Amino acid sequence: PVLDPANPEEAREMIKTAFDLSEEFQVPVMVRPAIRVCHARQNVKYDVLENNLTKADFKREPTRWASTPKFRFLQHKALNKKHIKISEKFNTLKPFNMHTLEKQKHYPFGVVTGGVPSSVVQDMFEEYGRNDIPILKLGAPYPFPEKLADEFMDACDKVLVIEETDTLIEYLLRDKRKTLGRLSGHVPMEGELVPEKIEGVLNKTLSDCELSPLSDHDCGQEAFSLVGGLELPIRKPTLCSGCPHRASFYSIRKALPKALFPSDIGCYTLGSNLGVVDTVLDMGAGITMASGFWNAYIQDDVQKPIVATMGDSTFFHSGTTALINAVYNDSRFILVILDNHITAMTGMQPSITQGDRVDGRKGNAIALETIVKGCGIDYLKVIDPFDTKNMIQTVKDAAKYVNDPEGGIAVIISRHPCVIGFKDTAIPEKIKVKITDECNECGFCHLRFECPSMYSDKETGKTEINEVLCAECGVCLQICPQNAIEKA
Repeated sequence: PVLDPANPEEAREMIKTAFDLSEEFQVPVMVRPAIRVCHARQNVKYDVLENNLTKADFKREPTRWASTPKFRFLQHKALNKKHIKISEKFNTLKPFNMHTLEKQKHYPFGVVTGGVPSSVVQDMFEEYGRNDIPILKLGAPYPFPEKLADEFMDACDKVLVIEETDTLIEYLLRDKRKTLGRLSGHVPMEGELVPEKIEGVLNKTLSDCELSPLSDHDCGQEAFSLVGGLELPIRKPTLCSGCPHRASFYSIRKALPKALFPSDIGCYTLGSNLGVVDTVLDMGAGITMASGFWNAYIQDDVQKPIVATMGDSTFFHSGTTALINAVYNDSRFILVILDNHITAMTGMQPSITQGDRVDGRKGNAIALETIVKGCGIDYLKVIDPFDTKNMIQTVKDAAKYVNDPEGGIAVIISRHPCVIGFKDTAIPEKIKVKITDECNECGFCHLRFECPSMYSDKETGKTEINEVLCAECGVCLQICPQNAIEKA
């Protein structure tokens, strides 16, 4: 079963429903929030949690938990029966699955939607007073509530399906003659369905069906035109001021500018702006692609320099097996593990290396070095990326080891705490800096090094420091080509 929340409050409510469904039918249940739900905040109703914990009691049932092919067939058969029962339950699972049809009334047009788009559609119809268009909201789309959907389809001549992030409901609706959506070209196949897009889709589809659009003017296009007319500067996502990853990427690029740079999922994906991230596929692929690249190049007797980057959390999550496989296949590359002591990108969850459990209790810290060596690595160095001179030399030394006939994979742990997760300790010695008259406005500090606290003043044309944003890490003292930055 899959539940698709429309907002944070509904996501909270669906968690309880998911547990109830899981207990009732003995199946895993997925609550699948889209990006807008994950990035939104909302006041929610607080319910006192019922403490209905059952005692641990594993009941041996080999035909279920360790089944052989014969019993898997029977389990599959039982699962199909469960799907039918869950589908029947979803037909009446209000308020997640429901429609706004009036009894005995027929409609020329209706909208089937779920998740975040359902909130947008409901708000738009309320804003424009369109009570003449019924909505079928499917917050629990799988197993598909066929009876509820058929009831809605029978009452409408045409239905428009608006769903994120891909086509599912549209496939599952039986009467394709009535169904409009991505497959008919009415809904974009790519990109997020933001409110402006949804309004444009509704207006065009209503016009195609010879019905009154929501409004005579395209608010979505007006919004895009308004923003375009402001001529706002393009601002790429960038690493935070004082981020140790920026210093690491600078040193890697400085040491091996012609290397190939496979990377991974995390804050450090933004290293692409610094020219030190060439590939990002999935968690762990930084290592597996580095291994693959090496083996592809070596077939042509080319020793291509390769530097893979990966965060400490990503390494624990999906890097160990990749590294073991690379060692086993005698691949040759440098792996830089960017150890900032935290899982920064997805919410500042504690790292395994710190020994802090999610609920606040202490766990057993696991040393990153121990795991790396356990993967068969002989060459391991630990450095602080804020010392760029040392890191540049360390990367060069690692490259020599990789190219040595008796060498192998070299691992460098670039260790420095995240400046957001460890505000009080990440930069123990604050260093105020200033830009001197030696500056020739090359822009390296804010264009190439991409420090967010440095910028070119439009009025003076000079490079300035935003002291509000400056983390006072002092790394810029080491990277200016003109040595035009000094302590204040």
